[in-house]
Amino acid sequence: MEANLLKFKNDIKELVAKHKEQGYPVTWMHPMYCAYYILKHKNVNKEDFINLDIERSYKALQDDYMKRLFAKKVNDIYNEYATETACTDR
Repeated sequence: MEANLLKFKNDIKELVAKHKEQGYPVTWMHPMYCAYYILKHKNVNKEDFINLDIERSYKALQDDYMKRLFAKKVNDIYNEYATETACTDR
C-alpha cells in the first residue's frame, strides 16, 4: 500500500488555513499529524507509535476513553489516506 501523502499534506494545509481564517481550532489536529507521520515514515510501527504518542500526551488524554478515541481517530485517518495509488511528495 502506498500512501497518498501529497493529498494528505494538501488537506492538512487546507484545514490549517480554515482554522486561521476562523480564528479558533474547530478540529484537534494531533491525530491528523500522528497519522501523517506514520504514513510518511514507512518503517514506523503504527501501533507502537500511536501508543507512544498517547503516553506523551498524558495531559490531553487523561482517561482510557480519550486514549481509545485518539487511537481510533488516528487509525481512521490512516486508513483514509493509505491508498494503493502512489502520489508521494518525496
